[in-house]
Formats: sequence, structure tokens, C-alpha cells
Amino acid sequence: MAALMGKDGSLKIGANTVGYLDSWALNPDIGTAEVSAYGDKDRQYIYTIKGWSGTASGTLDLADAQQLTLTDQFDSAHTLAVAALRFYTSTGAFPYWGGNAWMTGMTVNSSIGDKVSVSFNFTGDGNLSYTTA
Repeated sequence: MAALMGKDGSLKIGANTVGYLDSWALNPDIGTAEVSAYGDKDRQYIYTIKGWSGTASGTLDLADAQQLTLTDQFDSAHTLAVAALRFYTSTGAFPYWGGNAWMTGMTVNSSIGDKVSVSFNFTGDGNLSYTTA
């Protein structure tokens, strides 16, 4: 297994890298429903609906066009829209996870002696895909 270094990751909107981010987290999940019947000695389950959500955070830079695209979702003058996101673990073109997502939250944090940081929360709209080539 080839080890991966977090320093090589990135988040892109379409083909454009979101600048000044230093972390992202992706949370895919699959729901289950119990289908046990009378007389079963063990519980039985089936898979239901897949979903995904995540976060990305880093240094706030409103001069970065891609960060501006994300922060504009929370400006009352703009219309909400899904963003085509790609999550990379390396500096190459592949592999990456990708899918459309709705921005569901943003936090801006400023403290004395530190950078102004930002974090974005999103919920997947449809499938999350994994592309290797």
C-alpha cells in the first residue's frame, strides 16, 4: 500500500482548486433498515439510501475566486446552487472523490494573533464517485 500525505491534497470546484484550504473531511454513509421477521433468531438488515457530507477549512481569502464562489452561497443577493466538488489526496490528476453538493454552512473565525479561518459544510446531492483514472 502506498502511503498518502495530507499535504498533497486539495479541494476543487470543477477543475479549479479552492485556494488556501488546509483540510477537508468526507463522510459517506449508507442507511440500513431492519427487516427481521417473526421467528427470526437474529436481526436482519438491508441497505437503504446512500448519502455523503463533508467539511473543508483553511485561511479565509476572498480574493480567491473559488472561495468566493463558496462564500457567495451565504450572501442574500445570490441564488443557492450546487457545486461540483472534487476531493484529492495527491498532487496528480487522480485519484479523487467527486460529486455535486449543497453548501449548508460556513463559519468564519478570527482571533488575535492568528489568521482569519473559514470552514464550509456541505451535503451531497446525488452520488459520490471515486475516480482512479
